[in-house]
Amino acid sequence: RISVREKEIALEKTQLRSPNDGVILTLEGHVWESPPTSFVTLATAGYTYVESSISEDEIELVKVWQKATITPSAIPDAAFEGEVYYVSNIGDTDNNGIVTYKVYIKYDSTDPRLRTAMNVDISFISKQAKDVMIAPIKAVFPYENTPHVLLKDGTYKQVMTGLSDGKLTEIMSGVKEGDIVMIK
Repeated sequence: RISVREKEIALEKTQLRSPNDGVILTLEGHVWESPPTSFVTLATAGYTYVESSISEDEIELVKVWQKATITPSAIPDAAFEGEVYYVSNIGDTDNNGIVTYKVYIKYDSTDPRLRTAMNVDISFISKQAKDVMIAPIKAVFPYENTPHVLLKDGTYKQVMTGLSDGKLTEIMSGVKEGDIVMIK
């Protein structure tokens, strides 16, 4: 019985099992061969992971479960919401001595336009505001050492700004909804 059980255990160790449902994209090996480093490439069903390398200067800003937006370069009109799934504690150093850390972002991949190995832009969302007034960042400028906007009627209005993504900025006070601001 012990001999049979040992053989059953040995047989179980020869089986490949995926932790997720998916489609096998590549199979890099055959029966009786020593397996290569990457034996199977699996496309997960319904979601995928994007791998990114984040510099040591910015890695402290990225946290597990943090929201992110993924925009494929080949599909610039599409943006996919995701979240950070894994942040490595072990850095990789390139030939120039630059240290980066692997970060994996999980996102919905049911869009048929998505393909494996597409280049993507990733925006990590560190803070988020909803139902706020926004203006183009170019419409806000310093005047007398405080942020101001120029209204359509030619008057300058002091504003209090909040969060910004580098393109748009939150206007917390100083103007009201419907005011038209000019870009200087």
